[in-house]
Amino acid sequence: MTETLSAGDEAIVEIEGLAYGGNGVGRIGRRVVFTPYAAPGDRAVVVIRDVRRTYLVGDIKEIIVPSAERTQPRCPLFYRCGGCSYQHLNYAAQCEWKERQVRDSLTRIGGMVNPPVESLIPSPEPYRYRGKAEYHWAPGDGGALSMGFLDVSGRALIDVVSCHIVRESIDEAVFSLRERCRIDDAAPRDRRLIFWSGYSYRESHFIERQVKEKTFRVPYSGFFQANLVLAERLVDEVMALAAPGPSDTVLDCYCGAGLFSLF
Repeated sequence: MTETLSAGDEAIVEIEGLAYGGNGVGRIGRRVVFTPYAAPGDRAVVVIRDVRRTYLVGDIKEIIVPSAERTQPRCPLFYRCGGCSYQHLNYAAQCEWKERQVRDSLTRIGGMVNPPVESLIPSPEPYRYRGKAEYHWAPGDGGALSMGFLDVSGRALIDVVSCHIVRESIDEAVFSLRERCRIDDAAPRDRRLIFWSGYSYRESHFIERQVKEKTFRVPYSGFFQANLVLAERLVDEVMALAAPGPSDTVLDCYCGAGLFSLF
């Protein structure tokens, strides 16, 4: 049956799992089919979009029986925007499947038997936690600028007025830059726009981040942990696992602003 499948064909698929990146995983005959926005436990009519040698890619046409893990995404752009891919799952299910994906990667790719993966530590704030974001821009209607993220295909820009993942101050900075460009009738020089929470666009060459008793000075185009809510907990976990002593030497490679090495 599956050998004769072509793009446009339909099949009823039971979604059994979730692949890294958020695509639902099911089977049509002996072949795996990856389906964006499908939730484990869904029973759905899937339209084949792409036929590969070892797997299929499909899109949901109709959900016959919805998964108990499925929820209404908070963001109205979720099914178009490529910025995130798990909002159709409740947060408990997101955590469970991400933990499974780590364990599966260590087993399937790393060759480990029963890898010692501990329970995932959930964020106390599943939304509005991100302190840095990169936006794209393009000319919009009437001389206005569109600013946002690429769509799920990676080819078209989705104009994002408010992102539910980033801090509110990033939304405010994006709005301010739109207004400045509209008033000045000028487009940004950079094709990709970096925004940090608590700062206007390009307000400074460096931004500051406070973690516990330390203040970190980060280059504007540099890296810092994106989840500001969990940064202190992450430091605690790394310190507990490393357990450095007075005579130990710590080599922190690709350390960004030195978050762990300074502690």
